[in-house]
Amino acid sequence: MLALIQGSLNAQRGQLLGHPLRGTLMNFAVGEIILRGILIVGVGFPQRADLSKAPRYLYSAGFIGVLL
Repeated sequence: MLALIQGSLNAQRGQLLGHPLRGTLMNFAVGEIILRGILIVGVGFPQRADLSKAPRYLYSAGFIGVLL
């Protein structure tokens, strides 16, 4: 249900900003701010050593998220 609402809001924002990619940029920017707040208040940021343990291909999920 929320995915439908998000799609509609993103489309409207893209129209207001003149291009869908501008709406997408704002979506990710707001999401980043909220996620940082959750990490600061809740679980904390991961350590660099922990990030380097993950196989590189796992980081492609962020790239795929932009494309979808």
